[in-house]
Amino acid sequence: MTAVWERDEAGGVQLASMDPAMPIPGELLGESQIFLDALASARKLVRRRAPFVLLQGESGTGRTLFARSLHYEGPAPQAPFIAVQCSSLPPSLLETELFGAPAGVLRSDTARKAGIFELAGEGTVFLDEVQELPDSVRRRLANAFKGVDEAGEISCWILGASRTKPEIGPEDDRLVREFQETLYKNMVEVPPLRSRERDVELLARHFLRGWAIDHGVAMPVLESRAVEAMYAYPWPGNIRELKYALERAAALAPGRRIGPEHLRIKSRQNTPLRQGSPPSRDMILIPPEGKSLADIEAEAVRATLKLTGGNRSAAARILGISRPTLGRKIKKYDL
Repeated sequence: MTAVWERDEAGGVQLASMDPAMPIPGELLGESQIFLDALASARKLVRRRAPFVLLQGESGTGRTLFARSLHYEGPAPQAPFIAVQCSSLPPSLLETELFGAPAGVLRSDTARKAGIFELAGEGTVFLDEVQELPDSVRRRLANAFKGVDEAGEISCWILGASRTKPEIGPEDDRLVREFQETLYKNMVEVPPLRSRERDVELLARHFLRGWAIDHGVAMPVLESRAVEAMYAYPWPGNIRELKYALERAAALAPGRRIGPEHLRIKSRQNTPLRQGSPPSRDMILIPPEGKSLADIEAEAVRATLKLTGGNRSAAARILGISRPTLGRKIKKYDL
């Protein structure tokens, strides 16, 4: 029986599906050499059962799908796959959720609380945004990799994802440094869509085919001008943005023919901005006197909401944050 667990936006662990006949997800799609190289590197780490594999890449590049596919290629594909959003819980609670707690540690618990690593058994735990892990968790994981964790041996396989590369600073204590070194040694860089131009049309037709099946209609026709526009666009939201753009276009295009006007994207400018030339209204500019990080973040949120037509769920996915976090930022910046 296959069990797939996922953490919801509120921080709770959910059993997403449990079906004896649940099909294995389709293979990752891609023909670009940079993508194939990344997949080959990840599969090598799967075969040697590396203690912690880090998928490093921008938001929207498909890191979760990458992780799920590696789980199904691993030695225990029928065991649970548990996805945890590390940024959704405060550090102290995150440690308890992962490692569990003895009886009486939590006020509401009279019995021992099993952690996610224990619940996963021989399966896989996927830690999304692993850079949010507190040092206390990093230390315990470093010990667990050596089989000396106080909570006992961890039998599951651990995958992580991060938008940034792991930093190994001289100020890190020994165990934190060991954990960071493990991440760096077992890191696979998931390429952004702009580096996978050969895959844009392949992915686009895959998403349109899925949309047509879901809606019980014929697959929309993707006009050649739309394909050209997609190749000319840098896709800052990566595969996730491509998917949403196509689903929106499929719903809006008359006659089920998708042209560039239905994608609502702008072509990439290959020439640098000349001094004195008018900037794009969607461009975030840094003046000579500088600009605060808060102002830059506010502009990024505003631009993403505009890109998604005000769809908060889509904007949150592109930005790589939860919908409640996006709501707080909208309120904070009065957007």
